Amino acid sequence: MFGDQQGQSLLLYLNDIIVFSSSVTQYLQRLETVLGRLRNQGLKAKLEKCAFFQRKKVNYLGHVISSKGVSTDPAKIEAVAKWQRPRQVSHLCSFLGFASYYRRFVEGFAKLASPLHKLVADFADEVQKWVGTSFWCDMDTSV
Repeated sequence: MFGDQQGQSLLLYLNDIIVFSSSVTQYLQRLETVLGRLRNQGLKAKLEKCAFFQRKKVNYLGHVISSKGVSTDPAKIEAVAKWQRPRQVSHLCSFLGFASYYRRFVEGFAKLASPLHKLVADFADEVQKWVGTSFWCDMDTSV
């Protein structure tokens, strides 16, 4: 629906759309095009979820986009700072996934995260050892 405009006049991810331009007139034209295409497809935009004429900065997909470029949303930085230490591998995987989303903003991220990825991999290796045992096979068929 917006393939011809993606990256040229808008950014689109799932149901999040940012329309950008270099002038008010151009913005209004592009916005009219976007809303027209949504209408033609039977889609609607909730007015309370829309923010128009965001000149200084806009939050988008966990990032802050401004004239200075793209940065991490301060709320996400706070979320990482307050993240409870993982007590299960699934919690560690969740943290790594969340943190990896912002890897481009963290110098040396791969080196910092490497020990945590190793923990996950080591756990997966241990699980694979158990899966091949007769205990696992007996449990698997019994359940």
